[in-house]
Amino acid sequence: MLEIERKFLILRPEDTCLSCYKFSDIKQTYLLPKGRVRLRMYEDKTVYTHTIKTSVTNITRVEEERIITENEYSELLKTADPERESVSKRRYIITHNGFDFELDDFGAGYTHALLEIELPTEDTEFSIPDFINVVREVTDEHEYKNSIIASKGFPDK
Repeated sequence: MLEIERKFLILRPEDTCLSCYKFSDIKQTYLLPKGRVRLRMYEDKTVYTHTIKTSVTNITRVEEERIITENEYSELLKTADPERESVSKRRYIITHNGFDFELDDFGAGYTHALLEIELPTEDTEFSIPDFINVVREVTDEHEYKNSIIASKGFPDK
């Protein structure tokens, strides 16, 4: 499946701004060999996924994702990359003008968060919800990819 995604560094909204949106607590772990292979556990739903991503452009990737069992998750965790930490985040789903935005909040200790939107084409126009304060687009900035955040931490700049 093709994934066309743009990503923005934003000021972390107040919890009261997000309280009416659905969210999931996610733990994301990257596997060996190095690359874009990850496991994800949705802690509130007890759902496990295995995902492989391959870049086509800076915005477009091929994403192969499948739901796995808890046993498969446990077995695959044995191949976790020891040089990368698991990434824990709370993901809010914000629907605005027909699009679902995903806001990844890395915790109250941070002043910034990430906002992502998946689009049908690379040139699709959209607007960001008014209560979101965008610092800048970071789609092309390597340090804001989750696989790098797992190695170096969230760059709260």
